[in-house]
Amino acid sequence: MKVVQLDRLRAIFSVPLSRINTLVKGQQVQVYVSGKQTPVDATIEIISPVADAESGSVRVTLRIENPKGDLLSGVICRWDLGGSFRD
Repeated sequence: MKVVQLDRLRAIFSVPLSRINTLVKGQQVQVYVSGKQTPVDATIEIISPVADAESGSVRVTLRIENPKGDLLSGVICRWDLGGSFRD
């Protein structure tokens, strides 16, 4: 058995260090979710204070409100960081 919370989803991305200074906790962004034609609003919830030395990236967690439950947990989503998409 697996218990999930579908009314508030989280998406975790690895963001290049060169882009991290443009992001702020609480900032509103849009993500593209598999199966949806239009982008979905999300909020930056956590910006890790630790970078991954191997990949040169920082982990960023987004919160996606899903009050109607029309988004599924575990689907692939993409985030447009101004010209480069992150999966």
